[in-house]
Parts: sequence; structure tokens; C-alpha cells
Amino acid sequence: MLTPEVPAELAADQESAESMIRARGVRVTASRVAVLRAVNELPHADADTLTQAVRNRLGAVSTQAVYDALALFKQLGLVRRIEPAGSPARFETRVETTTIT
Repeated sequence: MLTPEVPAELAADQESAESMIRARGVRVTASRVAVLRAVNELPHADADTLTQAVRNRLGAVSTQAVYDALALFKQLGLVRRIEPAGSPARFETRVETTTIT
């Protein structure tokens, strides 16, 4: 059965983002925290929009750092990548999980 999972602890604040990253066993960095917060604050945003949001928050971050964080978060189940036909990929924090009952 598929059940939508929106991590309640994934609020827009930095401490919650840090906790979510740390709970997955990966290193917490300023750019990863900023990317996760941006995805939470800008649901269905594309990578370029998220990159700009992260740059507004941190000042300077490479586009590759944002793509790397998004790929890692997708792998860890923190974000979902949506690929609409004819549009750039979009990201959201809502992740569907499969529960076998």
C-alpha cells in the first residue's frame, strides 16, 4: 500500500533540516541544509529556482553542489523528483513510501 509521508519534523527552520540530514547518516553542510530548506519552502521548484534560493540564503554556492544535494536527498528518500513531460525536473519533500502489510 502506498502512503504519502511528509516528514513532520521537516519545518523550514535550520535545526529541523539539519536533524533530517543527520538522521540519514550523512554529513551536514551549509549547502545541504540550504537546499533541503529551499525544497521545503518552494514545492515543485526546478533546480535553477532552488539554486537561486540557496544562493540568496548563503551568498555563493555552485550549481553542481545543489544538483549533488538533490541527488543525495532523492537517494535518501528526503525529496521526490518529478519529471513532467517537456519540462525541467521538479522537486518536493513529499515522498511516497511502500508499506507491505
